[in-house]
Amino acid sequence: MTTATQVQLRRGTAAQVAAFTGAQGEVTPDMTNRRLVLHDGSTVGGFPQASESYVQTQIAALTAGNSTNLLLGRTCV
Repeated sequence: MTTATQVQLRRGTAAQVAAFTGAQGEVTPDMTNRRLVLHDGSTVGGFPQASESYVQTQIAALTAGNSTNLLLGRTCV
């Protein structure tokens, strides 16, 4: 039988993660929005990373002929 090590990350709701300043290089799961947040040790709330569903929604909007580039917030020409 092999021995496995379980790793558990600090996690919380969107509000909890937004108020949290994680250690440099720490990753916290935002359980409300189902995404990971990267921390630099000084920025409150860290840097939320796009979830797969968010990216898929943005791509669908762009390929549906939407003239606004939702990823960059600019109008496409």
